[in-house]
Amino acid sequence: MKYLLTPLILVFSFCQTNAQDKLFHLDGTINVDTGKVVLLQTGGREYYPASKNQYEAKTRNGVFSFTGQIRYPHSFRILIRPNYVSDYFMVESGSQRIVCNVDSNREMPELDNKIMLTERAVLHARKVRLLSYTNTVSSFEA
Repeated sequence: MKYLLTPLILVFSFCQTNAQDKLFHLDGTINVDTGKVVLLQTGGREYYPASKNQYEAKTRNGVFSFTGQIRYPHSFRILIRPNYVSDYFMVESGSQRIVCNVDSNREMPELDNKIMLTERAVLHARKVRLLSYTNTVSSFEA
């Protein structure tokens, strides 16, 4: 019984540790001096029932910061009223930096976490393939 109880306790404690929310910290810059920046969680509450739906921060000299907890990487958008909303981007646990440009409405901001670096590489590869295909087609038309 003693030999069976020890592995069960270890498995239970491992599951509890993995199920807990992890801290994220998002430092950002934007080309607006002051105002309120809203970090909007996307997706349904069924995935993140205990997390906040949105976070708010004040911009001072174009700098803002968010801190919160998420269990898994999650999709967010940034909103600055009245005229800026970003495209979707992924936030993961840990510290990360984001750069937003209010002149690039509904575009994906620059974010330096692992998920977004991978996503940017995939998007770049798709663009290269598309350009290669376009060049091939146009050479046949000539």
